[in-house]
Amino acid sequence: MSLWVIVPAKEPWRAKSRLAGVLTPARRWSLSMQLLEHTLHAVREATLVDRCLVISNAAPHLALARAYGAVAVSELRTSGESHITLSTPDPAAEPLNAALRQAAEVAVRGGATAVLVLHADLVGVSASAIDDMVRAMPAGPGVVLAPDRRRVGTNALLTRPPQVMPFAFGPGSFEAHCRLAEALGITLVVHESSALADDLDTPDDLTLPAAHDLLVTHKARGPRPTSRPRGAAPRGRLASDARPRSTSMA
Repeated sequence: MSLWVIVPAKEPWRAKSRLAGVLTPARRWSLSMQLLEHTLHAVREATLVDRCLVISNAAPHLALARAYGAVAVSELRTSGESHITLSTPDPAAEPLNAALRQAAEVAVRGGATAVLVLHADLVGVSASAIDDMVRAMPAGPGVVLAPDRRRVGTNALLTRPPQVMPFAFGPGSFEAHCRLAEALGITLVVHESSALADDLDTPDDLTLPAAHDLLVTHKARGPRPTSRPRGAAPRGRLASDARPRSTSMA
């Protein structure tokens, strides 16, 4: 299996708009960059990931992606029809799904046989959490889904092959993805991971212990030199496929 992690990153000047009441525009900008760096660091340290791809319209995000050795893809603005037929996502979420389709196509052309969509606002994300989710992948075609702590949204989505199922991110995406997998007859694993369950979206989320650790005690690491050439697999080897199961715990 050749696994690519896809990280979609909204422009920092538009990111975290729901925090506008408690954070200044400048702080939300820096928070967007900090969260992306936190995510890229975790992906780089994961042992079961082959490549990372960041898709964004923001030059600062793409520059940071390149600094971490990730593939940087400029998001295309399209008005094409949604591929979602079993759900009606918020129209505002369709640009995200379109960007993910674009990123998956790039990954497939690069040799990916599986992709992991990982949002850049998961305050508890770590290399071990990513590896645990990869190990939950069932043999053969399948989907592994990590819900948010409210079990409403989808914080991470692993698909093999990459385009085995349409992306249905947006309000209620956890149920939407589950329905899609069931309707298409795809093996689905719901991966319960405390490290992947906490996303930073609302003022209440700022009180999460992981958010406190990241925002208060975290110091910017800055991209560090690595001896691995760009595109080389991280440390370790890909694990063998896990047995199919309906739920995994991490």
